[in-house]
Amino acid sequence: MDVHKLQRYIAYAKQKSHPRLDEKSAEIVKGFYVEDRLRSTKENKNKSSRIPITIRQLEAIIRLSEARAKVELSETVTQKHL
Repeated sequence: MDVHKLQRYIAYAKQKSHPRLDEKSAEIVKGFYVEDRLRSTKENKNKSSRIPITIRQLEAIIRLSEARAKVELSETVTQKHL
């Protein structure tokens, strides 16, 4: 793909594509977050040095998933984008 066509594609994707998580994907991300926090809480009781995922990291995962869906010009973030 030539550079001009790629620039046009990126500009189009930025303007026209604004994907959001669908319900199933949101549940998967939520489940991952809750499971990770619970696991780290249990391990901290056992004196493990595991650091749980934070809200900021969770938001970054969502933004990356949305960016991946945007590249495909998808309207929704599905499981394959996670």
